[in-house]
Amino acid sequence: MSANAATTPTPSTRRELTGWLLTVARPVLGPLAASTIFRIIGHLTNVALLVSAVSAVTALLGSAPRSMAAQLWILVGLALLKALCAYLEQYTGHLVAFKALARLRSYFYDRLEPQAPAAVQGRESGDLMARATKDIDRIETFFAHTIAPAIAAVVVPVTVTVWMALAVDPLSALIAFIGWLVVGAVVPFLGGKSTARGASKLRYERGALAHHVTDSIQGTEEVLTFGITRRRLDQMRGYELQIGKHLVGHANWTGLRRGLNACLQMLTPALVLIAGAGRVGNGITVTDLVVAVVATMATMPSVLAVEEFVAALDDALAAARAVADVTEAESIVSEPTRPASAPSSPAGVELTNVAFTYPGPTGGGDGGERPSSSPVLNGVNLSVEPGEVVAIVGVSGSGKSTIGAMIARFWDPQAGAVRIGGVDVRELSEAGLRSAVTLVPQRPFLFSGTVRENLLMAAPDADDDELIRACSSVALDLSSAALPDGLDTAIGELGGGVSGGQRQRIALARALLRGAPVLVLDEVTSDLDPATEAEVAASLRALAPERTLIFIAHRPATALMADRVFVVDGGKIVESGAPADLAEAGGPFAELMARAG
Repeated sequence: MSANAATTPTPSTRRELTGWLLTVARPVLGPLAASTIFRIIGHLTNVALLVSAVSAVTALLGSAPRSMAAQLWILVGLALLKALCAYLEQYTGHLVAFKALARLRSYFYDRLEPQAPAAVQGRESGDLMARATKDIDRIETFFAHTIAPAIAAVVVPVTVTVWMALAVDPLSALIAFIGWLVVGAVVPFLGGKSTARGASKLRYERGALAHHVTDSIQGTEEVLTFGITRRRLDQMRGYELQIGKHLVGHANWTGLRRGLNACLQMLTPALVLIAGAGRVGNGITVTDLVVAVVATMATMPSVLAVEEFVAALDDALAAARAVADVTEAESIVSEPTRPASAPSSPAGVELTNVAFTYPGPTGGGDGGERPSSSPVLNGVNLSVEPGEVVAIVGVSGSGKSTIGAMIARFWDPQAGAVRIGGVDVRELSEAGLRSAVTLVPQRPFLFSGTVRENLLMAAPDADDDELIRACSSVALDLSSAALPDGLDTAIGELGGGVSGGQRQRIALARALLRGAPVLVLDEVTSDLDPATEAEVAASLRALAPERTLIFIAHRPATALMADRVFVVDGGKIVESGAPADLAEAGGPFAELMARAG
C-alpha cells in the first residue's frame, strides 16, 4: 500500500516526463553528472588533440618549427586523456542506466502493488508485461544516451566558440557556431511532433501485439480446438502492419534529418575555409585558418549526437509515458499514518452498511462485467464471530466474491466499514492486514518452481514435516503418481504440471501455513470431486475455533458444514441463519439448494 496516493496528473509532455524520470532515478544523478563531465572533457580533448596536431604540422612546414619531441609528448598525453575520458564516460553512463532501470522496475512494482487487483484486472496482461519489461528497457536510452550528450552539445561548442573568437578568428568562430546551432538545435527537431505521436502509437501497437501473442500462447488448446489459427495470425499481421507503418514514418524523418546533417557537417567547415581564405595574410595566418577548419570539424560530433539521441528519445519518452500511466495512477487503498495493532487469533469480521461500486468495467470476480454506475454491494451488514465458520452463497454476479475482496481490503468501500477483530481494516498496515487475513481465490496462482518453493512463500522457516502436514490436511497426497517428486515436484508456468484440483489444494496448504486468524476461501473446492471436496471441507472445518473461516461458495452443499449461512442477492444479504433452518424455510437458500439438485 502506498503511503500517499498520487495527487498530480500523470506526466505527459517531454519536460514533465524528463522531470519525472530524474526524480524517480534521483539516487543515480551523481554518477550521471560524472559521466557528463567525462564526456565534455573527452570532446574538448579531441578538439585539442586535432588542433595540436595540425598546428604542429603547419609550424613544421612553416618558418617557425617546434620541438617535435615536445609536441609528440603533448599529443600522446592528449590521446591518453581522451581514451581515459571515453572509458570513464561509458562506464559511468551505463552504470547509471542499469541502476536507473533497476530502480524503475522496483518503483514500478512498488506503485503497482497497492493498485491491485484493479491495476491488473483493468489492463491487458501482455500490455502490462510489456510496460514492466520492454518499455522500461527502452528508457535506458534516456539515461545512457541523452542527458550527457545534451549537456555536452551545449558546453563543448560554446567553449570552442569562445576560444576560437579569442585565440584564432572571430568570424570563423561565428560561422562555425551558426553551423553547430543548425546541426544541434534545428535539424534534430524537424518532424518532432509527428515522430512523437508516431512513437506513442507505436508503443500502443507493440503493447497490443504483446497481449495478442500472450493470449495466443496461453490459449493454444482453444485456438487449435476451434480452428482459429488463421484468424489469430491475421489479427497479429494487422498489428505488425500498423507497427511497420509507424516505423516507416519514423525512418523517413530520421533519414531526412541525417541527410541534412551530413551536408551541414561538410558545408560548415567549407564555409569557414572560404571565409578565411581571402583573409590569409590580412588578419589571419595559414595556421589560424587550418586550426579554425579542423576545430570546426572536431567539434561537430558533439552536436551531431543531438540528432542521434533525439531519434531514439521519442521512443524512450513514449515508453516512459506508458510506465508513468501505471505508476502514477492513484492508489486504490492507502497506508494509514499510524497503523493500529493487528488483531490476534481468533478474530471476528464485521461489515457495516457496506456499499461499493467498481470504478470501471470489471469482472469483479463474480462473473460478468459491470459498468461503473452499477452498485455491486448495497448496504451489506454481516457479522462473523471469532472462531465461527460461515458460508456466503449466491448466484454468479450476486456480489459474494466482492465481499471477500472487501475483507481482504483489495478495495475500500464507498460507504460503511469493514472491521477485523473490531479494528477498521483502513487502520491496519499492509503487513498487519496480511497477517490477519488470508484469501484463497478460486483460481489461485502458483509460481514456477516446486511445490516446496510455493509453500515456503507463506512460511519461509517451515520444515518439511510442517509442509507435509499442511498438504495432508487438504488431502494432497505427496506420494501419488501425480506428484512424482513429492515436495520437489516441478510446477511450470501458470501452474503447469499439476491439475486444477491439485493447484487449489497447494494454494490451500500455503494459506494454512500462513496461520492468519481469518481465512477467506473463495470457491476453493470447485475443481475437486465430491469425495475429495468432503474430505478437504472436513479438515478445514476442524480449524475452528482457533481460526475464523469464511467460505464463499457457489455450491450450496459447501455451505451445509457452516455454522451460519449468508445468502447474497443483488449486492445485499437477503437471508442468514443456520443452514438446516434455511433449507427448511423455503427461502432463497432453499431455492439455491433446489436449483443445485
